[in-house]
Amino acid sequence: MTNFPVPSESLAPFPAVEAPDRYGIAIVGAGDIVTSAHLPAYQKMGYRVSGLFDIDQDRAQRAAADFGVPQVYRDLDALLSDDTVNVVDIAVPPWAQETMVEPIAHAGRHLLCQKPLAVQAARGAQLVATAEQAGVQLAVNVNMRWSPAIRTLKQLIDRDSFGQLTRVQLQINFWDTWETWPWLADVDELLIRYDAIHLIDTLRYLFGEPESVYGTASYLPNHTVRGETDVVLVYRYAAGFTAVIHDNANNWAEDTAAEFRVEGSAGIAKGILGVWYDYPVGRADRVDFCTRSAPGQWATFAPPGRWVPDAWAWTMAELFAAIDEDRAPIHNGGDHVRTLELVEKTYQSVHTREEVGCEA
Repeated sequence: MTNFPVPSESLAPFPAVEAPDRYGIAIVGAGDIVTSAHLPAYQKMGYRVSGLFDIDQDRAQRAAADFGVPQVYRDLDALLSDDTVNVVDIAVPPWAQETMVEPIAHAGRHLLCQKPLAVQAARGAQLVATAEQAGVQLAVNVNMRWSPAIRTLKQLIDRDSFGQLTRVQLQINFWDTWETWPWLADVDELLIRYDAIHLIDTLRYLFGEPESVYGTASYLPNHTVRGETDVVLVYRYAAGFTAVIHDNANNWAEDTAAEFRVEGSAGIAKGILGVWYDYPVGRADRVDFCTRSAPGQWATFAPPGRWVPDAWAWTMAELFAAIDEDRAPIHNGGDHVRTLELVEKTYQSVHTREEVGCEA
């Protein structure tokens, strides 16, 4: 095991991207997440955006003008007729995304889809199979994996910095009126499928598959949305530790908190996930780490970048690398289907009020 604490610069920075403009990107959707994350990330990295398509043509025209995108497509067929497009970045609700994967894949374009890939895991598996049969890559933008704090935690885990894991906690306490995502107002299943899915996917990415889940959810009366807005989820692992997620979008006070803690027999890490503070601007992430041999000596890691927009740049960079190397990307569709299956197991526990096994 590496001796810690260590200076933050010993952790690997974000990787360089060679020839960032080698692939042409077309984006489907021009909503707030595209203008606050996708386009700023691609502009920052020097990626080549060939054009935009949105059913609201005026909105697409405004986004194109703001970011110097050369073309606005009248429809998906026009986008797929553009020979400069290699990758299609879909940024629309999942029920609309589901209808687009097949024509895009059959047109020979690689895909970066948003999470969740589909409303149901079984449908997600069908979309993955479609891409595989068409010989194109399908990745899912589970961007929390590339957020600075999670990249740092992943490197600490890979260095065996914690010893035997004993406890994991992710606590998000914020206020959301859901005005940014009006299309979520009438869904029956909300916070787990569209927000906590980030945290659930990150648990899988960092620690592997849990053995079981027990979840509870709260539904506020007279809320602007129908689905759950506060959840407590407990995931048990065969290795003997428990991971607890508390995701609460009902905190109308000004004491937003987005914190994590990972404890092990040899080391403890704690810190903040800055994006939840004043979304989408947020704060910088932070990771503090100490060892059992020096329990009062915390090393502070200030990893470079911000979740928004930098993590969006790296999800695309990993897709580029997978295309170049003819391999599945880390955030491949098949892996994401496993996250969707875990989301469904979590809802099963919430609805039955029973602990549910998570075996595949």
